[in-house]
Amino acid sequence: MLNAVVDISHHNKISSFAKASQAGVLGVIQKATQGASFKDPTFSTNRKRVTDAGLLFGAYHFGTAGDASAQADFFLAIAGNTDLLVLDFEGNPQGHDMSLLEAEQFVHHIFTVTGRYPGLY
Repeated sequence: MLNAVVDISHHNKISSFAKASQAGVLGVIQKATQGASFKDPTFSTNRKRVTDAGLLFGAYHFGTAGDASAQADFFLAIAGNTDLLVLDFEGNPQGHDMSLLEAEQFVHHIFTVTGRYPGLY
């Protein structure tokens, strides 16, 4: 059995999360937000589809350069209460990269608001 957790966004088309579960996927981390204003258009629909299939559900934020606390607040407003909160900290091919200091501020802000540290990849 696979026993995997996968991350997805609006760039991925998943026809059946039930089939993914049967193949050994245990959970899905769905892109929720990017920067301080972009909401992944598939987030809400996929959240329901994933949980209806009995899979664990997490949300990730794609960090960009800018106000890290504002990004964290926006992310929490969209992601809501979920099994896992994650910061996707990587190069941004469409703009300026989130700095290490901004990533630290994002993580600290999430912890301050929720009492939970987000995952990081």
